[in-house]
Amino acid sequence: MDVRYGFLNTLEHYPCELIRGLWTLQSLDLQRAESEVSYERDRWLAMHMQSQSELLERLANEQIRALKSHRSQLVELQGVRKRCEAARRRQTRQTQHKTDKLTIKLNLNLSRKRTLVEPPKVQVLEEQEPTYCFCNNVSYGAMIACDNERCPREWFHYGCVGITKPPKGKWYCSVECRKQA
Repeated sequence: MDVRYGFLNTLEHYPCELIRGLWTLQSLDLQRAESEVSYERDRWLAMHMQSQSELLERLANEQIRALKSHRSQLVELQGVRKRCEAARRRQTRQTQHKTDKLTIKLNLNLSRKRTLVEPPKVQVLEEQEPTYCFCNNVSYGAMIACDNERCPREWFHYGCVGITKPPKGKWYCSVECRKQA
């Protein structure tokens, strides 16, 4: 076997059309290398090799486009995962702070003067972003709305409901919402 085609045995993980095209190209090339090939047969083989090469180039370009698209989706999902993990860490930290015990020392020794001191009024302003989805997290990344107008959650993160692009037609978050709509 020609050393130039030794790589063909290592291509099992590529799409079958691409492998089939490479094997066909190899076969045509080996037929052209035979010494007793007529001029017409050689032209016919050359023409088929050229068309096979063009097909392989088109298949390779399609595969490259598909891989780039898949990579961009994975990068987007990785960003969503990082933001989700960061939000969960923040939420965990907030719940830990809320559960910490507060220790207060009271001085029960009454002084001679009994004066009432009114504690200062403290207004706690806590701006919370609304939460959505099954994960009960804030809005981030690509989200989809449930088509049930009475859905209690309303919006969902793509990653939480297992989609990467908008579905065609109506979308419901659960069987209950589908029945209710």
